[in-house]
Amino acid sequence: MELGAAAHTDYGMMTILAQDPIGGLELRTRGGEWVAAPYVEGTLVINLGDMVKVWTNETYVSNLHRVANRTGKERFSIPTFFNLDYHAPVACLPQFESAERPAKYPPVKSGDYLVKRFSEVQKYKTPAQLQS
Repeated sequence: MELGAAAHTDYGMMTILAQDPIGGLELRTRGGEWVAAPYVEGTLVINLGDMVKVWTNETYVSNLHRVANRTGKERFSIPTFFNLDYHAPVACLPQFESAERPAKYPPVKSGDYLVKRFSEVQKYKTPAQLQS
């Protein structure tokens, strides 16, 4: 097996993905099992991003996924990432929070969260960080 992308969640709001028949996208279930996302002609895969788990207090989560090429054939996929404006606030929505179920995540600006995740995973640095 050759990993095309290691296990990760998508950082932003949502990803739309067009796969080819070779496949390779695998999702981890909440039980910890890896399952293949089958290619279905004429359809798109929709991945929720980390922003959704913050908004919904983990009612909906950004699913851990990876790409595993088990065929040895060249494969193609076309992801489109949807992110919010840098300064957009991201916080638990009122209908997903209660005294019994307080918000699991503090409010954050979308861009600050994305830069933090890029930095953690890909060692990304902002232009200001590069100058210091």
